[in-house]
Amino acid sequence: GALGLNLDKFPPIVPPGTVLGGLRGEIAKELGLSQVKVIAPACHDTGSAVAGIPFPHDHLAFVSSGTWSLVGTVLPGPVVSDQAQQLNFTNEGGVGNSIRFLKNVIGLWLLQQCIAEWKSQGHEMTAARLAEECGEISMDGPYFNVASETFLGPGKMVDRINAGLAQEGFSEERRPVKLAAIIFRSLARRYADVIEEIRKITGKTLDTICIVGGGAKNEALNALTGRLTKLAIVKGPSEATAAGNAAVQIAALENASLEQIEEIAKQIE
Repeated sequence: GALGLNLDKFPPIVPPGTVLGGLRGEIAKELGLSQVKVIAPACHDTGSAVAGIPFPHDHLAFVSSGTWSLVGTVLPGPVVSDQAQQLNFTNEGGVGNSIRFLKNVIGLWLLQQCIAEWKSQGHEMTAARLAEECGEISMDGPYFNVASETFLGPGKMVDRINAGLAQEGFSEERRPVKLAAIIFRSLARRYADVIEEIRKITGKTLDTICIVGGGAKNEALNALTGRLTKLAIVKGPSEATAAGNAAVQIAALENASLEQIEEIAKQIE
């Protein structure tokens, strides 16, 4: 290979759903299991989360929403254009010979860091409570550029967000509910920008966003994302990675086509 590595030392690359063999004897004995097949899933958390989406992908974008968010769509083949590279999109192999075309976007890390900061000051907050207290958030209002590398590290997030607000010409905000609303608005704007980039790069017609992962429970952020993108919002499993992992294994055991995995994912959900 280009790096001078001995490729013979690596195992073969196999598609999701490949039966790799049986569970090793000593492990099977320890667990009290026998004749258990070991099956390759979609191989990492995002891959399995997308495999767990129980909706057709024809006109669907997805947001795997959590501490970090993955925003993308499923395609029949990779997009290797200069524009895709310049905008930092990636092509990942998915189930059924599909491609996950996506971008890594910051997620609820912003709020988690603020909550940790408030807790250190003696104020107990939860993301669920803050989202509920936000109610319906206006699309118009203060925001900051969540794509800035300023927000990647831990600590002093409230100060960093206020610096970001100042850069956009907005006033300082330190009240937790108001700041949570600003975070949700800023994230939704970022999701909308990335989805518009996907449209332009791929030419794919999108009418729906499926939100999976722990962030799918955040109705305030979901609603804002729908309004800013003008797309319908549907929710997949909050434990989408586990659901997708199971769906791929069930498909393999039943000799089902991996293209039918959406139906299997529906049954799991």
